[in-house]
Amino acid sequence: MRSNYLKWLILTVLTLVAATAIVNWAIDPFRYYHAPWIDIGYGDNQRYQNAGLVRTEDYDTVLIGTSHTEHFLSADLGRSLGGRALNLSMSGSSIVEQSRLAEAVIRAGKARRILWEINYPSFSTGERPSAVADFPQWLYRPGAETPFRYLVSWDTLKESLSAVGGRRAGALDELHRWDREFDFGEDRVLANWDYMQTRWNDELRGVWRLQSTPLEQVPVLFRKYVGALAERHPDVQFDLLLLPTSRLDYVNDFQIDVDRFDKRMALRGEVARLLRSRSQVRAWDFQLIRPMTEELSRYKDLEHFDLETARSIIALIGEAAEPARADDIDRGTETLRVWAGHWARNFCERAPDRCQAYLREVLPAP
Repeated sequence: MRSNYLKWLILTVLTLVAATAIVNWAIDPFRYYHAPWIDIGYGDNQRYQNAGLVRTEDYDTVLIGTSHTEHFLSADLGRSLGGRALNLSMSGSSIVEQSRLAEAVIRAGKARRILWEINYPSFSTGERPSAVADFPQWLYRPGAETPFRYLVSWDTLKESLSAVGGRRAGALDELHRWDREFDFGEDRVLANWDYMQTRWNDELRGVWRLQSTPLEQVPVLFRKYVGALAERHPDVQFDLLLLPTSRLDYVNDFQIDVDRFDKRMALRGEVARLLRSRSQVRAWDFQLIRPMTEELSRYKDLEHFDLETARSIIALIGEAAEPARADDIDRGTETLRVWAGHWARNFCERAPDRCQAYLREVLPAP
C-alpha cells in the first residue's frame, strides 16, 4: 500500500514537472527558445527578456546601456542607422551584466554593430556579487542547467500564464520607455539636487568610499569587460557612447566624493586608449556639446535627458558625422575638468544655501 502511494506520488510529481516544462517551452514567455506562435507581449524583467530577444529577434544593431538609454526607441535607431536595431538597455545594469549581454549578442551571430553606453555608475559596483545579484547568468552563458532552471520553473510558469492572459506590454519600444511619465525642466533638476544635498552626508560618504570601485580599478574593469571583448571580436563594430549629463551632475560628483569625478574622467581616458588600439572601435562624445549639458530644461533629474535629446544623439550618429578621435577624447577630458570646476564654483556662488560645507571645501581651484 505504502509502495503504491509512493509510486503514485512520484508519478504525479513527474507529470506536473513535465507539464510545466511543456507549457513553458510552448509559450516561452521570454522568447528564449523560439519566436512566439501567438501574441504574448513582452515581459517587464529586462534581464530575463533581453536574454530571449538576443536569440530570437531579428536585428543587426543593438544598443546596450542603462536607464539613460531606455527611451532610445529602436524604431528611431533603425531609421537613422539603417537596418534593424534593438534596444537592450537594462536599468541600473553593471558593466559585468552589460558585458555578458554583449557576449550573448555576439554569440547569436546577428549583430554587426554594438552601440554601448559608457558611464561610470555601471562601473561603480565593480565585480561584487551584488552587482549581478538578480542577473540570470545561466541564460546568458547557457549550460546543462539552463533548460531546467528556465522550463521547470514556477516563476516562468507564472510569466507564461501572464503572457497568454494578455497582461503584458505589446510593443517593445513602449516597454521601458519612461520619458512620458516625468516632467522635465530646471525646477525638477533643482528638486533632485536638493534631495541629493540632503541625502549625502558624511556617514553615507564613508559607506560610499568603502563600497565603490577604487579609482585604480576603473581602467581594469574597462579593459576586462569592454576592451577584451572588442579585441576578441574584430569583426564586430563597437560604438562607445559618451552621453551627456547635466552640469549639476558633475557638481554632484564633487558633493559625493572628490574621486567620483576623477573616476568618470578615467573612463574617458580608457575609451581614448581603446580607440588607439582597435580599428573597429569608434566613440561618440556628446559630453562636450554644451546645450546638451547646460540646458537643464532637457532633464528630469540630474542625469536623465529627454526624448528630443535622445533623438538628436541618434541623428548625429546616423548622419555619419565624424566620430571622436582618441586625441579629441583626451582634449575633451581636460575641457570637462575646467568646465566642471567652473560650474561647481558658479553654482555655489549663486546658491550658497544649496552647497554643503563639504562641497565648498573640495571645489576645484580656478
